[in-house]
Amino acid sequence: EEEEIEESSEDAPAPTNRGAVAEELARVEGFVARARSLPHDAKARSFQDAIRVVLDLGREGRGSGKAVVFTESITTQEYLRKLLLDTGLDDDDVTLFRGTNDHARAHQAHARWLEEEGRKLPAGFRPTREVAVRLALVHEFRTRSKVLVCTEAGAKGLNLQFCETVINYDLPWNPQRIEQRIGRC
Repeated sequence: EEEEIEESSEDAPAPTNRGAVAEELARVEGFVARARSLPHDAKARSFQDAIRVVLDLGREGRGSGKAVVFTESITTQEYLRKLLLDTGLDDDDVTLFRGTNDHARAHQAHARWLEEEGRKLPAGFRPTREVAVRLALVHEFRTRSKVLVCTEAGAKGLNLQFCETVINYDLPWNPQRIEQRIGRC
């Protein structure tokens, strides 16, 4: 029993230095205050301005009014979606295309594509579900939405020649990948 008492007293936590904790908290709060005081993201504002120009040209009949936007990550893709919604676009105006298209909007696009296009195909020529979803998202962009935000998965194999505007939000290190992106439109 005496050994248990001695062991438990050795494991007791060291007393907290309240002054050090208060100093650390003040330092973190200072970081937060500095971060909040930064001006808004200039790249994001320029992106929103470019989208407005594309949409205005489309309304004036001087273009399709559509844009393909390429980014490197799904996180940035979601951020761009939010920026697009902040410009006044509706959720239906933005289509997301990524490697794994398993989000709710992709399922909706697939269902519409099956109804509008897929049932026209003979049974032996119907694509796999994965290919059908890719086709459905392109169909969604062509017929309904105004902006297609793609990860690198959209840089190859898509025919987006009905759209004349490509925006590279993130630039890849390999210039050939930029050429592949441009080649979609």
